[in-house]
Formats: sequence, C-alpha cells, structure tokens
Amino acid sequence: MTHRLIIRNMVCDRCRTAVQRVLEAHGLPVQRIELGEVELLREVLDGEREALRVALQAEGFDLVD
Repeated sequence: MTHRLIIRNMVCDRCRTAVQRVLEAHGLPVQRIELGEVELLREVLDGEREALRVALQAEGFDLVD
C-alpha cells in the first residue's frame, strides 16, 4: 500500500531531486516522485509530518494537508 503526499511549489526536475533528498534524509521510502506528488511505501507518522513540513519549507516547498 502506498501513501500519497501533495507538495506545493514543485515545478522542475531539480525540485524533484530536492524533495527526494529531504524525504530520504527523514528515512521515508519513496516509491514515485512526480511534480507536486509523492508516493511513499509507508505512512508518514504524526511526529514525522511536522519535521518533514519544516524541512520542505526550508527548501522552498510546502506539504499540503
């Protein structure tokens, strides 16, 4: 089962690479990354979600709830 995240401000391939780097740094297994959307192999836990949001915002992105 995959879990989908919607990420705002992904507009190019470099954005995809930056988001993948953030997700991997947080130990989140990525199945697929498209512009604006990520599929993970597991769910993001509540405690992880806020840390992920902060890390994405530091790179110029935002996690859509």
